[in-house]
Amino acid sequence: MNAIVAIAVLVILAVILGWHWLFVGAIAVTATVWAIVIASIAMFCVGILLLFILTGLGIFMIGLIGFIWTILAIILFPIVFPILVPLLIILFFILFIRNKQKNKDVGK
Repeated sequence: MNAIVAIAVLVILAVILGWHWLFVGAIAVTATVWAIVIASIAMFCVGILLLFILTGLGIFMIGLIGFIWTILAIILFPIVFPILVPLLIILFFILFIRNKQKNKDVGK
């Protein structure tokens, strides 16, 4: 059974690589999409970490930059939509929680 699965995976990989070698432009599009995905994930991770460090206007700037980046990435490459939207939702939840904690600390 494992051998059948391994053969099927190798055939699928060969077909995908053959498609990319046949159409050279597909390599460029795939590389660009992967670059956007990796850059988006890195940007969101850094943004989420900075939300715990920055206060005030910095929080809103990070949220705004993340929102604009997500919208542009989805418009340019709709295939990254299922990857970026959950990250954007996480960013906004942390932004909301951070603002709520900040407002609670200011009220004391």
